[in-house]
Amino acid sequence: MQTRVRVRLMKLAILLGVLLAAVVAIILLLFVQDLIRDPWLTLRSQRVGQYAIDYPVGWSVDIFTNGSHGDQEQVALFQQRLPLRLYPVVVIRRKSFTNPSLQDVADWGEQRILELYSDPGDQYELLPAERVTLNGNQVITRKYTTAIQTPLPLVRKDAYIVRQSDGFIITLTATQEGFPNAEAIFDHMVSTFQ
Repeated sequence: MQTRVRVRLMKLAILLGVLLAAVVAIILLLFVQDLIRDPWLTLRSQRVGQYAIDYPVGWSVDIFTNGSHGDQEQVALFQQRLPLRLYPVVVIRRKSFTNPSLQDVADWGEQRILELYSDPGDQYELLPAERVTLNGNQVITRKYTTAIQTPLPLVRKDAYIVRQSDGFIITLTATQEGFPNAEAIFDHMVSTFQ
């Protein structure tokens, strides 16, 4: 009698295991389909700057209400989670202005670059700024390369965005090798900024 009970319990356990595996497979399939349809998430910052921006699924986001690492203007940092890499990284900085123009924000961005790399040993290459239209919005972008003298030079791209009472600098930092792919992601992120 005990043998029959054990056999039935084993059959029941196997049946429950198969059912559980089927449910997990269906959930994973639905999740993967959602990722294929829309591989982006949206950050909506209500506390600092009242902005929204899309970023890739699989990236982490840190939001800063009081700046980060001594940079009081830094409000967000996006970074690829897996595979774990230092780059690419996207940072958003915000500054309050009184009736700014897009050029005011671009000037602020250039001033930040010149201050960051003002030491005589700093080697960087600053390319000319370009006006572009992304998703119907005028944006100024600028590429520059830093740490030229090191084995790991970094390519950066700023996007300068103006609003009625503030300006934003969205900065991509990537290795030279990874920059082309990262730039496509960055351009999409900037095009979704509201």
